[in-house]
Amino acid sequence: MPLYELFCMAKPALARTQASQLLRSAASAVLSKGGVLTDIKSYGERELAYEIRRPGMKLNEAFMWQLDFAAAPPVLRELEHLLKVDDRVVRYVILRRSAFKPLPNTYKVANKAKRTLQRTSS
Repeated sequence: MPLYELFCMAKPALARTQASQLLRSAASAVLSKGGVLTDIKSYGERELAYEIRRPGMKLNEAFMWQLDFAAAPPVLRELEHLLKVDDRVVRYVILRRSAFKPLPNTYKVANKAKRTLQRTSS
C-alpha cells in the first residue's frame, strides 16, 4: 500500500467537537477500506499567508490538520469525495509520499567509524 499525506484546512470558527468530528470522519474513511493510519497532527487555528475567498466569506485563518496513512488508491476517491462535499473544509491536498528509508544498522555504522579511525591513525 502506498503512503499518503492529507493536509486539510477547515473553517476557523469550528467548535472543537466539529473539528474532531471532521478529522474522525476522514480517518474512518481510510480505516473502513483497510487503510492504516501512521500519524495524526493537529496544528490548531493558524493565520493564513493570504486571504481565501469563499462564497459569502473571506478567511484569514483556518483550522489545520494532517493525516498520514497507507491505503490502496481507491480509498483516495472516497476520501476526496468526503472532503469536497463537506462545507467545513476550505482546502485540502493529498500527496503520495515515498517509502521510509530504513535506519542504518548501528553495528555497521560503528564498524565503519572504527575502520575510518584505524586508517587515519596508521
